[in-house]
Amino acid sequence: MDINVHISNPDYFFDLLNYGQISGIYIEQERTTPERLRRFVKAAHETGKMLYVALPFVWNTSAGKTLDRQISAIIGAFPDGYLIRNIDELGLLSDRNASGKKILDEGMYTWNHFAMTELSALGADIFTAPYELSLKELEDRWLSYTEIVAYGNYPLMVSNNCLRKTTGKCVKEKDEYGIYRLKDRKNASFPVVNCCRYCYNIIYNSVPTWLLDEESIQRAPYIRLSFTTESRLEMKNILDRYFAGDTAPRVSMTRGHFRKGAE
Repeated sequence: MDINVHISNPDYFFDLLNYGQISGIYIEQERTTPERLRRFVKAAHETGKMLYVALPFVWNTSAGKTLDRQISAIIGAFPDGYLIRNIDELGLLSDRNASGKKILDEGMYTWNHFAMTELSALGADIFTAPYELSLKELEDRWLSYTEIVAYGNYPLMVSNNCLRKTTGKCVKEKDEYGIYRLKDRKNASFPVVNCCRYCYNIIYNSVPTWLLDEESIQRAPYIRLSFTTESRLEMKNILDRYFAGDTAPRVSMTRGHFRKGAE
């Protein structure tokens, strides 16, 4: 089983190189440059790890043009693969003859083996397990070529309607990557992340999903730990405990739909 780690903050990258158990690292393209990406690829390979580029969630006229202008430089950094968030990105990489693994994120819903077969024909290599499926449903769909996100704040919504822009406080010209909070009627706090390069927001769940202590995830060939709004210290504490065999949750968390499904 390969253990991969996704980080939204590229400043955490070099901390991950100290963990020999990590097989691959996902870096958000939205938060890096081709020049920095080349350094990441080189450093990852020097420590026996794979480096994957996580492409943006949104594809619209503006975002598509922005990514199209940058894709040649991204491919030229020679990453080991791409985390693909929409069908247009899969087509773009195919058109540019990009080498490396094509890993579909959970939003590319492979709910059953028929979907897996069709998307494989379009060039997909690995599929992220849909968050809504239980273990039983995942096994019925096949766990082969599947990566399970075993830790992380799952995205609840991706929105073109920017929280900052709506309130008249757009920070895009400063190229800032802000994290803000929304509170619901029960006073739960939901992180909202600005993705200014492509002008959209991601609203994350208020608590992380924790499956690290589920023995059944060992049946999957790949698992992923995703760090989005955590501090560097919080990330390292979770990784240190996990690799030491201490998988019991010590934070407020949810199991998501892993045990019950979405019915």
